[in-house]
Amino acid sequence: DLGGKRWETNTTFFIQHESPDFWKSPDQFILENFKKSDHKIVKNTYSPFGGAIRICPGKNMAMVE
Repeated sequence: DLGGKRWETNTTFFIQHESPDFWKSPDQFILENFKKSDHKIVKNTYSPFGGAIRICPGKNMAMVE
């Protein structure tokens, strides 16, 4: 049970980056959200490279660039 609904087993959710509690207009790309400024990204609300076993294999290369 999540959000008042019952979901099928093995349902995948992509809700982390779409919470209006943490992001202004989460359905739009707003570059200012990612520029260095006084905007603080709340821990565990943004993970552009995924995580765990499915983490992006190019993460380290992307961070160097």
